[in-house]
Amino acid sequence: MVGRNCLAGRPWPALAVVIVALLGTSCSREHSLADLEHFVRSAHQNTTPRVEPLPELPPVESYLYTADTLVDPFAPENVYGKVEEVEEVVEVVPDPLEPDSTRPREKLESFPLDSLRLVGTIVREGEVSALVTAPDNQIHQVIEGNYLGQNNGKVVAVDLAAGALDLEEVVKGPTGRWEIRPYRMSTGQ
Repeated sequence: MVGRNCLAGRPWPALAVVIVALLGTSCSREHSLADLEHFVRSAHQNTTPRVEPLPELPPVESYLYTADTLVDPFAPENVYGKVEEVEEVVEVVPDPLEPDSTRPREKLESFPLDSLRLVGTIVREGEVSALVTAPDNQIHQVIEGNYLGQNNGKVVAVDLAAGALDLEEVVKGPTGRWEIRPYRMSTGQ
């Protein structure tokens, strides 16, 4: 075929041309380390660095801070206004949901609730109970009325059909009063 490059698709001839050109230029004159050292000495022999002198700085005036005698804008009385002291007798009403601190703790109350796993429910002698594994790798039998978790979680129901355990945790709410928080633990959860 006319006009077709005979070297197309073959990189070897082009690579050979480049190698021959490099060998020809590198072997044309002998260079040594002495030539390089002579060049470096002669290039820097008559040059001196030119450094401009530093500018004159004006003297710094000293300043005495005297604002410590002024009013603090972040003091509580400046932020919230003056608080008038009112002697008000507030009667403390006991919270009916407050957990009993004298009640003896059960084994599963030493573990966080999210570390406990429900693995099954069983019926034994007509009583429905749940099987719960704890981080100590033991299986514990739980019935209605038992406590689990670190927030006073009381078992209120064991749902055999759904394979679930219903709890009511007693926690402090945003107002500081005790609140009931429902929680459902299911098998495979």
